[in-house]
Amino acid sequence: MDQDGHPDVLVRDFTGAYGHHDIVHFLGYAACSTGGYVKVLDSFATSVEMIDEASALGWRDMSITRDCFDDSMQGVVSRRYRLTWHESSGAYGPPDNDPDLTQYCTLKEMTLPPA
Repeated sequence: MDQDGHPDVLVRDFTGAYGHHDIVHFLGYAACSTGGYVKVLDSFATSVEMIDEASALGWRDMSITRDCFDDSMQGVVSRRYRLTWHESSGAYGPPDNDPDLTQYCTLKEMTLPPA
């Protein structure tokens, strides 16, 4: 994630049930040069992919999708977001840097256009 040559880890946590949504809990850990890891990502998504370009601080952005069940359509709607590194918190921020998207499949998210 931070392109420092140390092996970072992206974990899919399947321990929770997330209703009618195709959502997985993703946790990201950056490897420290002195050993060990620090958690830098805690997000709910359907998929997570690293984006090639890096920020000025060297952290790569992530592209995520969320597949949320839409009652009005009786089907799943997919949306795509970008996660960026926030130096102030030492972690990746919410989707599209919008704190209202921290929780998944909210009323706000359901009003956004599909991917």
